[in-house]
Amino acid sequence: MKPRLLILSDMWGLEHCTWIEHYVELLDPVFSIQLYDSCALGNVAVTDAGEEAIHSAFVHGGIDTAANKLLSLETGKVDIMAFSMGGSIAWEAGLKGMDVGRLYAVSSTRLRLRSEKLDCRIQLFYGAEDLSQPDLSWFEKSGVDPPLLERGGHDFYKATSSARRICRTIISDRGI
Repeated sequence: MKPRLLILSDMWGLEHCTWIEHYVELLDPVFSIQLYDSCALGNVAVTDAGEEAIHSAFVHGGIDTAANKLLSLETGKVDIMAFSMGGSIAWEAGLKGMDVGRLYAVSSTRLRLRSEKLDCRIQLFYGAEDLSQPDLSWFEKSGVDPPLLERGGHDFYKATSSARRICRTIISDRGI
């Protein structure tokens, strides 16, 4: 039986992230994948909303709502791959008691604001030019290994080449 892997979208939700198909295609032979739309989990509307409004909706209750919803949907130990805001949702769900075995967070810049550490294996990926990623002191204080850096800024993960490298790392981490 394949291990389970939850994949959480970025703040734009599944409808607006066709790039996620690259990850599903590469990981599906190895994992039993469950996709989650971060907007749906957090009750955040993206229709006719700009980036600032969506971001604000997540920060002002959407992350917490999404984490609670995820907790109600998933029981048992899970591995999670989460993009951007999805990483904040996964982190919060873990702090609230979700049994997370491994967290692979990609461009989850809001984690720099967290001081509580999750009790699981954590691998973070950031674009080398993303100015909002946590600094080295955050990694030292939190006990999290330094990130794997990719070329590019915050949205580096949308490139097929980035998807290939990230998925190889995840599969290798699982020893598969």
